[in-house]
This record gives sequence, structure tokens and C-alpha cells, in this order.
Amino acid sequence: MTDKKLKPSLLQALIPIIFLISLLSLNVYFFGDGTLDGSNQIALILSAGIAAIIALKVGFKSNHYA
Repeated sequence: MTDKKLKPSLLQALIPIIFLISLLSLNVYFFGDGTLDGSNQIALILSAGIAAIIALKVGFKSNHYA
């Protein structure tokens, strides 16, 4: 079994961060003072999902570190 180090490209690493910043910016724009009422968690969950999809595309498996 080979222990190959997998590295995403810079763009692949930045996509979830850019997505999160965009969603949080939209959140502040639309909700203003009510931003902290719970809608930030949705942005975090969606960004984590994007990061997981990119990780699977790069080649990480769910049992990679097992």
C-alpha cells in the first residue's frame, strides 16, 4: 500500500474559503443586525460540504487515515 501525500491545488484550497466569505457577506447584507441569529451555521455547513466534495475529487477517502 502506498502512502501518497495528496495535495489540492491553490484554487481548490481557496474555493471553500471564497464560498464561505461570499455566503457570510450575503448573510450580513440580507439580515443586517440579525446575522448572528443562526443563519451563519448554514453558511458553515455548506462550505464544509464544498470542502468535502473537493477533498473527494482530489482523492481523499473516508478511511484515508484509518
